[in-house]
Amino acid sequence: MQPILQNLHSMDAPTSPAKTPARNLNVVGYLAFTIAGIVFSFIGEDRTQGPIFLCLALICDPYDPQVKWGDRPLWVRSLPIIHLGVSAALLGYLFSQ
Repeated sequence: MQPILQNLHSMDAPTSPAKTPARNLNVVGYLAFTIAGIVFSFIGEDRTQGPIFLCLALICDPYDPQVKWGDRPLWVRSLPIIHLGVSAALLGYLFSQ
């Protein structure tokens, strides 16, 4: 019975180094949705899919999520706002036709 108790105590201390955090996969999602939005805006029968994909791309924030909004550079803060404006304008244009 004594060896079992020794094994339980040895599990308290980790023997392997800590794993590095995973890469930010939001960049892949942002690029995929943006490219799909551009392609579907100009190719295909249903042109409303393009602006929808462009708006969905904004869900994937491609920048470091640990940095607060106010601490980001001006161009990083303006890019999602411009992206949203272009997406909304394209969607409004398609709905007006």
